[in-house]
Amino acid sequence: MAISARTGGDGRHQRGARGTGTATTTVFSDNYGFTGIAVALLGRNHPFGVVVAALLFAVLQRGGVPVDAFTQLVSKDIVLILQALVILFVAAEAAFRRGGRG
Repeated sequence: MAISARTGGDGRHQRGARGTGTATTTVFSDNYGFTGIAVALLGRNHPFGVVVAALLFAVLQRGGVPVDAFTQLVSKDIVLILQALVILFVAAEAAFRRGGRG
């Protein structure tokens, strides 16, 4: 886990640091943490499940841009709503599996 965290932190630093050519330009607002937690939750921390969940979330995020560009009545915010519903249903399923306790 430490190696993964280090690798992810290095990649995030490189992405933020190349903004305008200065090392002081760092942007951490891409919601990578939220998406990572959601992918791990949906994939149930199983390697194959995480890959499938990551592909689902990637399709949702990339598909939101054409939806916003080519439709007048549907906003790209529908992607966030769909992601929230997926997380809600996965969490609810886990709660029901335990018998509704805790």
